[in-house]
Amino acid sequence: MKKDKFIKGLSIFILLNIFFSFNAYGLDTKLLDLREKLFGESNQIKQSITPQNRDFVLLSGIFDSCILAVTQIDAYFYLLGVFEFIRKEDLNKNCFNFLLSWLNMMKKTNDLSLKNLATAGPIMEEETKNYIARIKSYFIELDKQIIKEKNRMDILMRSLRIR
Repeated sequence: MKKDKFIKGLSIFILLNIFFSFNAYGLDTKLLDLREKLFGESNQIKQSITPQNRDFVLLSGIFDSCILAVTQIDAYFYLLGVFEFIRKEDLNKNCFNFLLSWLNMMKKTNDLSLKNLATAGPIMEEETKNYIARIKSYFIELDKQIIKEKNRMDILMRSLRIR
C-alpha cells in the first residue's frame, strides 16, 4: 500500500517536473519557436520603419503587435516557472485558473491583432504585404498553440485530480 502511494507520488512529481521545467516545457511546444519568429520579424519590421516608407504607421502597429505577443509569451513562461516553487500539496484549482486566465487573455489579444491585420488600410509597399502575410501565419499558429496549452492544463488538472 505504501509502495503504491510512493510510486504514485513519484510519478506525479516526475510529471510536474517535466511539465513545468522551462527547458523541457519550452522544447516540447512550439511557443518558444513562435516567440523567436515573432521577435525576429519585429526586428526586421523595425528596420523598415522609416519616414520614407509609405506604410510607416501600419508598420509601427504591426511592430507593436509582435512585441506584445512576444512579451505575453515570455510572461507565460515566467508564470510556468513559478510552479517550480509550489509544493505539490499546495497546487489547487486557483493556480491553474490563473494560468488559464492568462492564456485566455493572450488569445483575446492575438485575435484582436489578427483582426487588425485583416482590416489594415491601403497597403502601399509590397514589403508590408509580405510582413502582414508572415505575421498572420504566426498569429494563427499562436492561436493553435494557446488552445493546446489550455488542453494541457486541463489534462494536468485531471491527472492531479484538481477540480
